[in-house]
Amino acid sequence: MSQQLFHDLPIPAKDWPIAGPDGGTVPVDQDTSTIQAFGISSNGLRIVGTHLSGDESRVITFSQILGSILPGVPGLATPWVADPISIDSEVSGRGINNEGDVVGFMLTAANDPNQTVPYFRPGNVPIAPGSGIFATLPTALQGAEIILPDDRTASSKAMGINNHEIVVGYYVDPDNGNSVGFSLDLRLQTAGVGLANIGKQIPNADSDNQGVQILSINDAGDMLATSDALGNLVGLVDQHGQRKWFPVQVLNPEFVVVSGSLPEVKLMGINNKRTIVGFISSDDAMTGFYCQVFADGKTSPATQFSHPAGSGTQFHGISDNGVICGTYKTDAGYNHPFVYELIDYEFPMLTPLRFDPQPPHEDERGIFLPRSSMNAIYHDADSNAARLP
Repeated sequence: MSQQLFHDLPIPAKDWPIAGPDGGTVPVDQDTSTIQAFGISSNGLRIVGTHLSGDESRVITFSQILGSILPGVPGLATPWVADPISIDSEVSGRGINNEGDVVGFMLTAANDPNQTVPYFRPGNVPIAPGSGIFATLPTALQGAEIILPDDRTASSKAMGINNHEIVVGYYVDPDNGNSVGFSLDLRLQTAGVGLANIGKQIPNADSDNQGVQILSINDAGDMLATSDALGNLVGLVDQHGQRKWFPVQVLNPEFVVVSGSLPEVKLMGINNKRTIVGFISSDDAMTGFYCQVFADGKTSPATQFSHPAGSGTQFHGISDNGVICGTYKTDAGYNHPFVYELIDYEFPMLTPLRFDPQPPHEDERGIFLPRSSMNAIYHDADSNAARLP
């Protein structure tokens, strides 16, 4: 597998206005803008992130223009353009699917950074929300809060959405302050129905199955998670539709730190080929990485890269055609978004055999499980059956 160079995503022109809180517009300050790319659609045509300018945080999206050639950039025949920023303020975009549906999180009316709620903005095909799913009716330009039951709104975040409109993220249990990882099937269109506590499905996460954050989901239902008790995890859906959890070991277990702190591995995204991306931080340095995870939970050696024009490189998402989105820090200290395209991306696609959304069922633990996220059966398109458990 070989790689192309990094390609920076465009920053909006300095005079490009964004919607202001009073209905007017405010200019983008190009010199002091921080833009982070957090998620990419599986088809590699859409990216979502966060635009921070001054005290305003807004969702920003990028679209790839097919069939064009960007002058002066060799090898990149499909340039990216920044799309108009939504009118929602104090919102961070984290995940996007092929339809352009965006999820993330937003501050509450109190603007307390410790009080966030899950956010959803529809893309090309708005869903028909049922009563109680959203705080208001979301539109293509304005998103809305995703309602979680039992007032689970303290520091709640939606981190990813797949092409079946299954959202993953985590909320904070108000009783003990621990993170609870969840998945939510928006197609079921009933408040609280289709909401699953994923931590309860992870063996030995801890006694209460708390301290779990779900970070990403692909179309097969494979998930990335982090657990206070178990560290980084990947949940892989097998050929029987059951999700099995494995620890993710990115760094060599014999890795020795000569000086400084032990490197910290952050998992960020998984695509339909089960390629994982994230970043590794150690002291003041950050490098992006990608690796392949197989059906037995083992991973290929991690490949690490740093953006040549700055520091603090983070890989956040990867499409099925090997386009990685991420962020690096410029010399001036501002975050800048980029794409990194893998060439000769040879891992086989996991192709759906069946996806049958059904009403959820209540299991013996008293939680509602979205059957749809458990019934996605995949096989190896290249007939490499040895990868399946």
